[in-house]
Amino acid sequence: MKTLCRLAIPVLVLIAMSQTSAAAPPDQQDRHFANTPFALSFIEKMDKASNKDYVVSPLSLQLLLGMVMNGAQGKTAEEIYSVLGIDASEAEEFNNYCSRTIERLPQLDSKTKLNLANALFVNQRYKLKEDYLQKVVGPFRAEVSSHDFKDSKGTASYINRWCSNQTEGLIPSILDKVSDDMLCYLVNALYFKGEWADKFDSRYTAPEPFRNNGKIVGDVPMMKNFDDYRYYGDELFSAVCLPYGNRSFNMIVLLPSDGHSTAEVISFLKDKGAGWLIHSTHKRKVDLWLPRFEVRYHILLNDTLSKMGMPSSFTRRADFKALSPDALRLSFVMQDAVIKVDEQGAEAAAVTSAGMIATTAIPMDSPVEFHADRTFLYFITEASTGSILFAGRYSGTK
Repeated sequence: MKTLCRLAIPVLVLIAMSQTSAAAPPDQQDRHFANTPFALSFIEKMDKASNKDYVVSPLSLQLLLGMVMNGAQGKTAEEIYSVLGIDASEAEEFNNYCSRTIERLPQLDSKTKLNLANALFVNQRYKLKEDYLQKVVGPFRAEVSSHDFKDSKGTASYINRWCSNQTEGLIPSILDKVSDDMLCYLVNALYFKGEWADKFDSRYTAPEPFRNNGKIVGDVPMMKNFDDYRYYGDELFSAVCLPYGNRSFNMIVLLPSDGHSTAEVISFLKDKGAGWLIHSTHKRKVDLWLPRFEVRYHILLNDTLSKMGMPSSFTRRADFKALSPDALRLSFVMQDAVIKVDEQGAEAAAVTSAGMIATTAIPMDSPVEFHADRTFLYFITEASTGSILFAGRYSGTK
């Protein structure tokens, strides 16, 4: 029996990594920290809050919050632990997980480029505690540099160049200027570029109608392929895996069934864990349609993170005395991200930044159709642990 997927409902996409490379496989602790509710809770908040296409990086935010966590104490630290989905007793092991992630992910596939980098840009008027610096330089491998924040545009230009270099120019700028009231800026950068193991033939790419909320929003360039893919299907949604490079990475596209929503799919995955899906697929012959698209997104995350459970970090009640003897709070947490998907593969990048300021300031035997011709969500994940690098939504509208 042939399964038709031409329903005016959203789709979910993942790009995943398996363990087929020479890099050391993840241990059980890595799988534990990668499968906390944090990533899907973050995606759930984004999906509800955004009324346009978006792309975000849960992994980039997770690593950034890891650096913030190490400077927190008391209730502030407890709230950050809760958002990250860890216990206070797991803080040191979480640091080790971050260190292993930064080292392991770029080694998984020699045919795929992946870069993870952290940095701490410090106002030269302030001093950070040595214990804190050892943690961000050690497990998080952060570059630490001191700057004259009174030279607002000069320091911003330095930070922007760092971001551009780490993301291959995909994110050339995140700041127009810096404030001398800031004690420091913490930044994480993540870059991914992978070519399809089985590329789409551009001769078959053609305009096709794309639907959002049951209405045609216009034609999009639809890439097409008919091949063997790993596939999953049940009454809630269907999914297909598109491998990259040496097949350590995959894009997984999830299409909710008629009458179901992306919110239901995300809720289901929160219960199962993101890593569950990649292990639930089976090889099938698939008639695949996937749009060629590009999405850029900027989001201030103060409100999102407060609602996720860490409001104290942004108030005078914040306790970051493990970072500095000064009374500090988070001024902002923001993320800039971009993804490009075409016949050759995918390229994606994210920069997550935070400013610290003084408080005074079902499988079947026959071929299946999988036509992503309506609004869809997409993830980029690490398959062996389920860690989500990127996530977003595409609706065919700007």
